[in-house]
Amino acid sequence: QIDVDPAVDVAIAKSVNVTAPKYLDLVRWTLTVRNNGPDVAHNVKVSDVLPKSLEFVSADLNSYNKSSGIWNVGTLAVGKSAKLNIVAKVVATGKIINKGNVSSREFDYDLTNNNAQKAINVNPASDLEVIKTVNNTNPNLNDSIKWAIKVKNNGPDIAHDVIVSDVL
Repeated sequence: QIDVDPAVDVAIAKSVNVTAPKYLDLVRWTLTVRNNGPDVAHNVKVSDVLPKSLEFVSADLNSYNKSSGIWNVGTLAVGKSAKLNIVAKVVATGKIINKGNVSSREFDYDLTNNNAQKAINVNPASDLEVIKTVNNTNPNLNDSIKWAIKVKNNGPDIAHDVIVSDVL
């Protein structure tokens, strides 16, 4: 007689609701975990550690730990799947890659589908601020006054081709 330890093939797929969000937009990442069998998967865990360019907002299931980035899915029967959603705010620009991983207690005979990643592309953004001041707020008739206009870029990126208009 031969005793064979339980074996599973837990797989993960990842998607995002918007592939080209704007700076400070919210995006929803969906991770779909499936047990392809042949045995029941126990202690299934999904890891999705957000990169610094994404700020955690919310996640389904109370089993998500935002500090560790781990969901405790628990037991997953053969042929069953679980969908996990995480919402994050985009706090950087450029290409942002979010990675996910799934594991279980049992031997996984196919590790090629245990990792998934998806990228988003965030165009450069800037926040221009215009501050206008005057040297005399209570002038007399025929007094000369001096207006000063200050333009400030609050980021996060360089602003190009900035035009300021001041019509008197």
